[in-house]
Amino acid sequence: MDITRGDYARFNDRTYLEVYDTIVAQSEKKYEVEAEAHLSTKEELETERSKSKKLEDKLEELEKKENVKEQKKKERIDKISKRRGRILSIIMLGIPYIVFIAFCEIAKGYFSSLTMRSIIVVAGIIILTAIAGKIYYKLQSKIIKMIYDYLGKKYYLEE
Repeated sequence: MDITRGDYARFNDRTYLEVYDTIVAQSEKKYEVEAEAHLSTKEELETERSKSKKLEDKLEELEKKENVKEQKKKERIDKISKRRGRILSIIMLGIPYIVFIAFCEIAKGYFSSLTMRSIIVVAGIIILTAIAGKIYYKLQSKIIKMIYDYLGKKYYLEE
């Protein structure tokens, strides 16, 4: 209809070629429009991907900063708790430990002769001092851990 404009007299031997060319031209125009839309969608997708990549990079950077900050907090709490724990354990346990060791050394001095009884007593005293040392360091580490837990809770609750 577009080629002959409704007039059958306009039909000729080339009419079918003109109709075909018109159909092909319309199809190519639809294809071009669709291709342009596809290209614009593709460009938008690339833009969104680059934005997403930037946001992911920024998120990763913030997570790294947060991890570094968290690690510094833990190191600081650890350092403070060790210092305070050692001081507290020296005050609470160190003085009795030193008195106990001094008592053991004095007791060893009373058993200077080589009798079976003195050998057993001296060996017992040596074992007791070794056990006392182990107990001291175990209690000291428990005190440090308690202080670490306390400071950790306090430090994280303040923020």
